[in-house]
Amino acid sequence: NVVAAVEQLRNVLADIRRGPQEEELQLVEYLDAHDIKRVWVMTKADKLSRAELARRLAELESEIDEPMIAVSGETGAGVDAVERWMTKALRGARA
Repeated sequence: NVVAAVEQLRNVLADIRRGPQEEELQLVEYLDAHDIKRVWVMTKADKLSRAELARRLAELESEIDEPMIAVSGETGAGVDAVERWMTKALRGARA
């Protein structure tokens, strides 16, 4: 059931410049408690240079030890990666 699968997926959004804050971390605890798959979507990627973006993403991934996708609402960068993640996760949920 696609609806049930979609209900078990979430994007956790956080500003890449500041990283996850308490409310995002609380959301992750809730998702973990309810066995809901997630991906970190790090917004405002366009606010950093390429080098800063790569460095910051590496820092955050090592801190949180979870995959992250950097996106920009301004340029649309990364949106396709989020869509691919969701499609792949849905396929896995239906298998």
